[in-house]
Amino acid sequence: YPNIIAFTHLLWSEVLFIFMLLLVFLLLTDIQKIVNYKKAILAGVLLGLLALTKSSFLYFIFAILGWFVFVNADYRLNQLTRTSIEARYLFFESRQTSGFYAEIIHDFKETAELKDVKARAYFSSQDAVFALASTKELMAWSGELKADILGLQSDYTPDERYFGQGTVNMIFVSDGNTRTDSRLEAGYKLSEFLHVGGQYESVGAEKEVDAYWSPSSYQIIGVWASLQNRFPRWSYSLRGLMGRVSATENTLRNVTAQIGYNSGKNISFNLAYGSLRSSRADGEYKYKALTVSATWSK
Repeated sequence: YPNIIAFTHLLWSEVLFIFMLLLVFLLLTDIQKIVNYKKAILAGVLLGLLALTKSSFLYFIFAILGWFVFVNADYRLNQLTRTSIEARYLFFESRQTSGFYAEIIHDFKETAELKDVKARAYFSSQDAVFALASTKELMAWSGELKADILGLQSDYTPDERYFGQGTVNMIFVSDGNTRTDSRLEAGYKLSEFLHVGGQYESVGAEKEVDAYWSPSSYQIIGVWASLQNRFPRWSYSLRGLMGRVSATENTLRNVTAQIGYNSGKNISFNLAYGSLRSSRADGEYKYKALTVSATWSK
């Protein structure tokens, strides 16, 4: 097809995008045959460049990761990899809405270089009221604004007492705005049930919008404590956070509680409650939400 070949010498975004996408699939296919960390790192770099070339590709990253996990039967049966799909129903003030959440978790404990690391990739979609700290104006929009969240999380546990966690969320709002949330956390296990630690969180939105919370730059430094326990079927957790907004006198308090039940057949049920209170220069902001969810995991 001479007409198609004629475009290959032009450095158009479409040509570059197709070239890098095919190269990613080639690398991932090779990695499934023989594990090669250099090729894995190169594939990750290319995925980032693909997102820069075509921003719409961000929505397909998790589809490619899902393909990479499930296309090979031996890898899919690996006991160190777990997938979950969760259906959620959320209550916020007078609002109610449904949403879903999907994640892939892999434990690298059989890899010498990464034996203390557990990684999680996830995607969720829901009413923007539940994804963004909102104002009364957004509450009146009756679910017209949606938020899709792509996230990556890494847990690091060097020994039985100390642990760390890093999280990055990309939030895509249906009005065209985007927000990046990142969090670093370090903790210490006082006992099997009681954990304490510190947290740093940064929030940055592409555009500041009056209808919902979308700061261009916002940082929080805080301390937290959590109480948790797990039984054969039931589990519970209670966590409290106190923090201060960087370069201001504003404070933040956050309490979350969760109770879960595992049916023993790859299905579990959860009830979660969250309460956030923030003291700001323009007054006090309160956020309370209740979430009911059912999760399938394998």
